[in-house]
Amino acid sequence: MSQFNEIILVTLEVVIFCIFNPMKKKCFLLLILFLLITDLYSQKILIGKANVFKYSLIDRTNNTIYVYADDFYKKINLKDLSNENIPITIENEFEYENFTPLVVDSIHYFIHKQGGLVYQNKNDSIVRIDNSFNHLMQSNSSIFSYNSKIHRFGGYGFWSARNIITYYDNKLDEWEVINPLNSKVIPEESSKCLFVMTNDDLYVFNSQMTNLINRYELIFNEKLWNYNFVDKTWTHLGNIDVVEQTNFEPPFDSSINYGDKLLVNLPKKLIIIDIINNTREEYKKGISSLYIYKTFKAFFQNNRFYYFNVDDFGNLHLSIATESEMIGDKISSKPFYTNNRTFKIIVVISLIILTFVILVWYIRVWYIRSNKIQLLENGMKYRSNFIPMNSEAIQIIKLLTKVAAVNSVEILKFVEKEQFSRAHNERLKAQKINEINLKLKMLLRIKNDLIVSKKSNFDRRIREYCIKDKSYF
Repeated sequence: MSQFNEIILVTLEVVIFCIFNPMKKKCFLLLILFLLITDLYSQKILIGKANVFKYSLIDRTNNTIYVYADDFYKKINLKDLSNENIPITIENEFEYENFTPLVVDSIHYFIHKQGGLVYQNKNDSIVRIDNSFNHLMQSNSSIFSYNSKIHRFGGYGFWSARNIITYYDNKLDEWEVINPLNSKVIPEESSKCLFVMTNDDLYVFNSQMTNLINRYELIFNEKLWNYNFVDKTWTHLGNIDVVEQTNFEPPFDSSINYGDKLLVNLPKKLIIIDIINNTREEYKKGISSLYIYKTFKAFFQNNRFYYFNVDDFGNLHLSIATESEMIGDKISSKPFYTNNRTFKIIVVISLIILTFVILVWYIRVWYIRSNKIQLLENGMKYRSNFIPMNSEAIQIIKLLTKVAAVNSVEILKFVEKEQFSRAHNERLKAQKINEINLKLKMLLRIKNDLIVSKKSNFDRRIREYCIKDKSYF
């Protein structure tokens, strides 16, 4: 039983109760109040017999819905819900079922579903305006408006599909192609797409592709594509879970533009797709969504849903519902599309971190080395200063830096001469140590000797040499 009939039955019950109630005046006042509340609650506008009308369209600028019939159309002002029937004349060749209606700048266009024919409502006459021909190559293309022009993407014909965007040139009255001049990739040939148009971006998804091996077979494309009209580029944003299908047909007739989102009315649930925020939310069907007559397009305007339903007597009504009446409780939420961008971002961030670590390590090594004495083959370098030294002195310093202390005999080996006596060689060793200390003090600009001697802890007769502060090396 429809909502309309339920309201009638309840109204009859209230009337019978009032007739047999002794307090008739108060009762009938309650009845009037009930009827007023019921009228407000139902928010229905009788359009006429459903089989008379062909399709609906909305002019969002003028806040008006139009419902076309064979020889007239009904104009419904959404501000005050006033409506009027306006007679029209139609050219003999025009047949409603072959055309898709579209409002562009408050002008009503009718675009052939398969080819290039374009009709327009001019002064309440539907007349042909194009100079093209009916090529029948764009069946089930996505038709939309952008920049005050009619556009269409994709479409099927002659066992193949299109992957181009065309637009209707109002000056030439012909169709022209849009070339994605800055694209490195282009989408697959597609038809029967779900699509969302926001600002300068077209998003197409849930499309059907022709199997290139078996041309009789159509397969669903899981890719989400974006075309930016300013940059003239196609971008593959990622892959999606195909929206639930019935008999392998996309539910494009049951989709509602819900702000920048798309609401898809499926038999058992609602899906709200928000591409901008990358969410796909599933909801239970609200009470109003159960009565949508999908032959006519539903709309979201003024924070309300406007949809059509048919009562048991075949009458077509325009009904109004709030968001809570149309959309039930949330069932689930997940990302609408996935891609490998996250992996790429992780890789890029990892490379940046690795580069930073290497750079820090290099800077640290450079800083340490720049603040340490560097032993070269021909001398010592400290920061920007250099002092030449012979190989004997370099070898002594290297030996002293490797161990805690060096026996005097080990140092003597670097300077002793066989022709000299032991006493003379000892003087040569002492001179060499003094020479090294002098050059180190000059290089480091310090007052005290860096190389010092002491008696061995194991044998007091043996003298050992060591570097007092090895942090300089």
